[in-house]
Amino acid sequence: DGVLDALMEDWKRLVDEEKITQHGRYIRHRKDGVSLPVLRIYGIGFKTVNVRNTEKIAELIDWLKNAPEERYRVFLVGGTPSRWRDLTDDSREEESWTGIYESLDAIHPWHVGRWETIEGFYRYFENVITPDAVHCEHLGILYMPTMFPGFSWYNLKKHSIPAPSMNSIPRLGGKFMWAQAYQY
Repeated sequence: DGVLDALMEDWKRLVDEEKITQHGRYIRHRKDGVSLPVLRIYGIGFKTVNVRNTEKIAELIDWLKNAPEERYRVFLVGGTPSRWRDLTDDSREEESWTGIYESLDAIHPWHVGRWETIEGFYRYFENVITPDAVHCEHLGILYMPTMFPGFSWYNLKKHSIPAPSMNSIPRLGGKFMWAQAYQY
């Protein structure tokens, strides 16, 4: 959980020393009439990420959104597990995580590999993405589903024995990704 303190200190350094939010190309989002720099923190609520203290992460989120010094305030995007809303599968399951997810300005769930075919995407879209989007809209949270072109471990692990297949999730000449783009 010490990484949360490091995140706060790193953000202060990036703002004060690197002055990244003052650059004209830094992405901003207008919320309630105020233009805020966008900050995305990936890994919020994943079972595989070693951050369990919801009180401490809640404090970090509150500080980033409501810091006493305005220069540190952000529009906070949480890179979350795919099943954040129902606290299953890749998400931590403690009820306190619901409050963490719902305190974010935007939710960007990790959907890569959750479907392997276009038909699988349509089912996932209906059963997970659509209810997630409705839930976020009700709460006033921006919902940003993940779109991916297909997948292969081949380039990363081609020297493994046995070597992985070339197309774990085939791209289908762009049709796999286009199906997602069309739905979104």
